[in-house]
Amino acid sequence: MDKNIFIINQYACAPKYKAGVGERHFYLAKFFNRYQYNTTIVSSSYNHLINEYPQTSGVITDEMIDGVRFKWVKIKPYPKESAFGRVRSWFEFLVKLFFIHHSGQNPPHIVIVSTMSLFPLLYGCFLKLRYKAKLIHEVRDIWPLTAIELGGYSKYHPLLLLMAWVEKIGFKKSDAVVSVLAGYPEYLKNRFGKSHKLFRWIPNGIDETSTLEAIPEVISSQIPDDKFIVIYTGSIGKANAMQYFVEAAIQLVEESSIHFLVVGEGEEKTKLMSLCKQAENITFLGKVDKPIVLSLIAKSDLCYIGWNNRNLYSYGVSANKYNDYMLMKKPILSSINSQFDPVSIANCGLVVKAEDVEDIVDGIRKLFHTSEQERMELGANGYAYLKNNNLMDVLSKKYVEVFQGLTS
Repeated sequence: MDKNIFIINQYACAPKYKAGVGERHFYLAKFFNRYQYNTTIVSSSYNHLINEYPQTSGVITDEMIDGVRFKWVKIKPYPKESAFGRVRSWFEFLVKLFFIHHSGQNPPHIVIVSTMSLFPLLYGCFLKLRYKAKLIHEVRDIWPLTAIELGGYSKYHPLLLLMAWVEKIGFKKSDAVVSVLAGYPEYLKNRFGKSHKLFRWIPNGIDETSTLEAIPEVISSQIPDDKFIVIYTGSIGKANAMQYFVEAAIQLVEESSIHFLVVGEGEEKTKLMSLCKQAENITFLGKVDKPIVLSLIAKSDLCYIGWNNRNLYSYGVSANKYNDYMLMKKPILSSINSQFDPVSIANCGLVVKAEDVEDIVDGIRKLFHTSEQERMELGANGYAYLKNNNLMDVLSKKYVEVFQGLTS
């Protein structure tokens, strides 16, 4: 069986760099290696989602991290808030991929292109042609639909027209399509009139061995011990629809037993903090390491996740925070309009309407007045679902089935 796997993800990272994001392929690669696949991850040396970066020398730098081989493509840093910098980095990453040397004696046999940025699909097509490799298009964000619905860009914008062309090429040239979104086949039918002949839903997952770490006193002193804690962890951007969560907190300011905790960073954070600066029932913390995030979740009573009311999410969602919440056996309040929401599928909490402050408030009140035993049962449902479906060993087996189907 052909055994060399090449994973291209501009935003991939490893726990060594305390990113807390982009670790999906690191953990999958560890399991792939156990199945005797030789796995290499290609990522960029810089992106706006992480705070610690690998040291590079030259355009391409090799590094082994806990048995996983990385190739870091050197990327010029850009301001984290700069949309232009992000887009520029997409093209820089694509061009520099062609600097990677592939030994003729050890070529890639299976290429996975994870399209958090879309353009590396072109390099994946090159490897498919050059080495007769099998190409897997792993869909994380739906481009260009994400830019149209969340960014407000016209579908006729030159960059988005280019994205649409690359998306079409990827659909035609890929030997398999994998997506973290359960409803992605429906999108393909709407976009191309048919789904892909080989599609597999493989959601985001988590490593069950993830550890907790004691919460530093400087953080724990900001969190009341005698209140019902409603927590949100993760990015604070437009895509996260946090305005409605904050407005719900403001409406509940007189509910003295409920306190809100927001953990993370993002371009919307300053505006949201200003919006609720008079409310004493909400605490904002900065980005912290993953073990502390899990400890904060464990300390909380209810976990929150919200989405915008956009057609984009009708095809599914797969945020990593679902798995963090489920791992800690906590009930979840999800604000979304989608039949594919994990909270509904796992029966581990309550689903309310997206962008509906009143519904969010009602949901918080309902779960606050639910008995502790019932909330524990909801948390247990989420944990059981996680164990059966979203642990990395389970997801890696699904991927290996795709590999075997392509190489048999």
